[in-house]
Amino acid sequence: MEEREENPAEANGISDRQLSPTFIPPLTLSQEQYHWLKEAIANWRTVQRTLRRMQQLSREELFASVPGPKRRKKLSRSVLGLL
Repeated sequence: MEEREENPAEANGISDRQLSPTFIPPLTLSQEQYHWLKEAIANWRTVQRTLRRMQQLSREELFASVPGPKRRKKLSRSVLGLL
């Protein structure tokens, strides 16, 4: 019978699934931690929306004010980041 090489993770009680980059271990949070985390996520999403809108406005202003050759076709909404 062949001897199998011992996996150091298995020796520590960690399965291959837990080593997967997509595995998210379950968390147990107190109610206070849950509310804090929920608020932090909401704030992060608000900041992301604000940044996205600022980028859209910057692109619109940039393409409208910087001199360059006339375009035959208007820039699409996706190019301007409006979608």
